[in-house]
Amino acid sequence: MSLRAVTARVATTGVFFVNGAIVGSWVAQIPWVQERFDLTKSVMGLVILALSVGVILAFPVVGQLIVRHGSRRMVAVGGTLCCAALVPVLLMPHPVAVAVALFALGAGSATMDVSMNAHGVAVERALGRPIMSSLHAGWAFGGMFGAGWAALGATVGTDPRITAAAAALVMGGLLAACVTRIGRGSDAEGEAAPDEAPGPDETLRLSLLTELAKHHGNIADVARAMGKARMQVHRWCKRFGINPDVYRK
Repeated sequence: MSLRAVTARVATTGVFFVNGAIVGSWVAQIPWVQERFDLTKSVMGLVILALSVGVILAFPVVGQLIVRHGSRRMVAVGGTLCCAALVPVLLMPHPVAVAVALFALGAGSATMDVSMNAHGVAVERALGRPIMSSLHAGWAFGGMFGAGWAALGATVGTDPRITAAAAALVMGGLLAACVTRIGRGSDAEGEAAPDEAPGPDETLRLSLLTELAKHHGNIADVARAMGKARMQVHRWCKRFGINPDVYRK
């Protein structure tokens, strides 16, 4: 195992950590946003719904962007948008504006999520052994850090906007450091050398791994995305020795 491959794995874990930390930082501030605007639970739920809309609309687009531009570039784009969108969510002066900012955060988070999972698949292939479960553990630790940082800020009486700004700044710096070390990942369209072009089986395997990562191991969702029956997806997983459980989080 080369030092470059190990470095790529550690850096990719760092990217997962950043995504988890940004999500954790936002979730921990939901009660503050609700109290700030004196929103009912139903209205707050509608505001938060904008985040999900951003995620849903971004998912179908991101896969094509990864094919065109490569996973490494899209990790950088999604991660930058994710970090940049956190603070505006807490700065907006009206609930509608908060919803707009949450839409951007959802789109950025989805872009980063799909891209980093696709990149993780490429790193896993380079290492020659399963690592996706450890990458998702990095995401979970990031979520714990983000929520813990917000809780610490609340304990000492720091304005949540300052706490979130500090988190976004630190995570942005970590993202920049990691992106330079995560390796090539999946090549952009036309970048791979002719002798490196994957055969039909490898193309199918990579598509399956990407969809599993995108849908967090949900076989039914993967089958719908690929236009196949669930049993066919199960057969492919068995054929390629893929365990869908490692993609669930």
